[in-house]
Amino acid sequence: MPMSLHLKKNAGFTLVEIIVATGLFAAVMLIAVGSLMSIIDANRKAQSQQIVMNNLSAALESVTRTIRVGASYHCGASGTLTSPQDCAGGESYFAFKPREAIEGSVLSTTRYVYRHNTDASGGFIEMSRDGGSSWSRLTAPEIDVQGFRFYVAGACPKDGSIICTSDNVAASRLAQPRALITIYGSAQISAKTRTNFHVQTSVTQRLFDI
Repeated sequence: MPMSLHLKKNAGFTLVEIIVATGLFAAVMLIAVGSLMSIIDANRKAQSQQIVMNNLSAALESVTRTIRVGASYHCGASGTLTSPQDCAGGESYFAFKPREAIEGSVLSTTRYVYRHNTDASGGFIEMSRDGGSSWSRLTAPEIDVQGFRFYVAGACPKDGSIICTSDNVAASRLAQPRALITIYGSAQISAKTRTNFHVQTSVTQRLFDI
């Protein structure tokens, strides 16, 4: 009796199926890699922004802390720096008697000064510890400070120990010396990204003067 042999044919992948599968895999990987690179770039920008803004916060904190423990506030570049002076309209130049001069560790005529200045890279905050003879920069080059102003009231001593300038008003004698500080500008986060900032804070003289 003749015997017939039946062979079972094993099915495999066709060339078309392999091409389609490879294309889908490549598309998925391209999307995944693109998303990963976007996340890495966003994280890098966030870290850069945090570093830049931390520098600004540290500079402003240094300014307010030093002013708070000082005295004899003088707002504006006009007049004698050792004479208290208010400025209701705001000025970008502020001088005061530091704590070291109050305590006697330096000359009583010593004055610290803060001001807004500009150069080719933009605006910045700088400080002088010798009445304006020499200056040191407080903010990083990545920060462009476009405005930095002080609004001072109550600078004239209540005991009459110092003769105030004509810029002071009699009403200022009714309040503890205080300064309102405003600063605004932009910070370079990356080659194509800048972020704007606008900060306002107030400082009241710690040395009792009412």
